[in-house]
Order: sequence, then structure tokens, then C-alpha cells
Amino acid sequence: MFTEQKLRDLSFLAAFQEFQKDAADINRDKGFSADDELINEFEQWFVNRIIDDDSSNTPAGIGSTLAFHRYRPLFQSFRNARIGLKLMLATGELGETLEAVRKNIDKDDHCPQFSAEEVEIADAMLRLMNYATDRNLRLAEAMIAKQEYNRTRHDHSKEARASEHGKRF
Repeated sequence: MFTEQKLRDLSFLAAFQEFQKDAADINRDKGFSADDELINEFEQWFVNRIIDDDSSNTPAGIGSTLAFHRYRPLFQSFRNARIGLKLMLATGELGETLEAVRKNIDKDDHCPQFSAEEVEIADAMLRLMNYATDRNLRLAEAMIAKQEYNRTRHDHSKEARASEHGKRF
């Protein structure tokens, strides 16, 4: 379990990684990754069936090999659809953030000690953390590296922004 005290006691990297793991555990406990697990289970069943049929050296085995090559790409399609869903869920949270700001919603319904804007941004971050966990991405490390890069990148300097073709916002 992740606590505020633990956050204060850990480095950013360790705290973020532990918080990300906790968020993923909550997601798993609530069944959100059940479809991912079913896809993996179904693919394993499919592969095992092909192996069993192939070992018989019968026409059925030959047909199984053809089925294997024809249908196995579907499993990656299922995974790709899940990737898209998870990214769109994070995008949806950003849309809810915009609505909270547009409608000037002060307190969040579920966490009234925070504004709706704060809670919706937190939801988006949690969705992205779960996505990163599912994809085995090193999100905390990438954030640190990107922050260091942004600290010195020329196109973000005052001079570059003020130039004729500089980024205005």
C-alpha cells in the first residue's frame, strides 16, 4: 500500500515506481486487466492446440499449421485495440478536465478536498501510469530524462520563442 509518508521517505523515482505499481494493482483487483489476461490465455490455448495437432502429422495437423499462421495475428489485433482503448481513456479524463474548467466546478464530487480539475488530471495520470505498466514502459525514468532535456532545449528558450517562427505557446 502506498502512503503519503512513504512518498516523503522515497526518491521521486522510487516513489513514482511504487505508486505506479499500486495503481496497477488496484486496476488488476478491479478487473480492468481481465481482458488482457483472457487474450493471453486464449492465445496460449490456441498455440497449445496447434502444437498438439501438429505432432500427429495428419492432415488435421497440416490444417492446424495453416490456421496458426492465418489466425495468430488476431491476437496482436486484440492487444492493439486494448492499447487504443487505454490511451483513449486517458484522453477522456483530459476531456473531463476541460469540462471541469469550462463549467468552473470547484470541488470534486468524490474528493471534495480537491478541485474537479485536480482530480481529473490525477485520473489522466493514473490512466497513463496503468498504460505504462501494461506496456512495461519506464515512465518515471523517461519523465526525468525529458525534464532534463527540456531544461536546456533551444526551441524552448525565451530567444527562440521570440523569434519570427518561434513557438508562441
